[in-house]
Amino acid sequence: MLSELFMGRVYKALNHKGYRSEDFSIIHYDASSKDVKQSVVLTIKYRYKEEFFISSRVLNSTFEYIKISPGRIMQFDVKSQVGAQEFLNTISDWIETLDNYFSNDPISRNLLKTQEKIDQLERRLNETLGDLEDEFRDDEIHLLKEQLNNIEKELTEKLNQQIQDQEVLQTKVEELHRDLQILRNQVGPLNKKNWLLSYYTKAYLWNQDNPSFLPKSLLHIGHKFLPENIQNTISTEFIDSAVDSLLPQPDEEKSKTKQK
Repeated sequence: MLSELFMGRVYKALNHKGYRSEDFSIIHYDASSKDVKQSVVLTIKYRYKEEFFISSRVLNSTFEYIKISPGRIMQFDVKSQVGAQEFLNTISDWIETLDNYFSNDPISRNLLKTQEKIDQLERRLNETLGDLEDEFRDDEIHLLKEQLNNIEKELTEKLNQQIQDQEVLQTKVEELHRDLQILRNQVGPLNKKNWLLSYYTKAYLWNQDNPSFLPKSLLHIGHKFLPENIQNTISTEFIDSAVDSLLPQPDEEKSKTKQK
């Protein structure tokens, strides 16, 4: 079995980054056999989420293998043939990974939710527009870029009305300018369907932090540039419903207001 001295060092290593050894369950047992002597299995589990663990086999005072969950990049990390001090360092590194996981988990969930909603919009546009590959004509490119310039002025003015903090305002205005510049640059290189997807994706992101930021009239941009037969198939009401499904709902807006 492992010595009390070494197990004391294990418990000490678990007291890291605000975590305590009591947050973990530790099991170690003799796995020696006729063929394999002085073999011990040592498993450390995070008590509140047991799929997070370190599992190891100690053979003749050397850690023959260590399996770690979660890993830094992969779901599992694996080490082999390491000494006692490296094992203790592995515990500290693992707790750092746990701390990062719990700190970033809400961010990861929000990013996944955003990705799912954008995927949903892309599916709806693809279902409706089908194999539309129409490109913008030169006159349409000129007109659409003018409209984007007007949108930037309108939304910049709205930001000035909504945000009092000058530093935050400057950041938001610069982000908006970059987004609109990308959209201006994409008119022409992207076909009409893909440009609309890019535009509505940015519309969703604009409204994430500023609910109801985008006037309803601006959701219809691009509709007039679709072929006439497509315009007849896709009403502006479809655009409203498709994009509305992405925008924060009233309950979400109230929740954000309360959090502020």
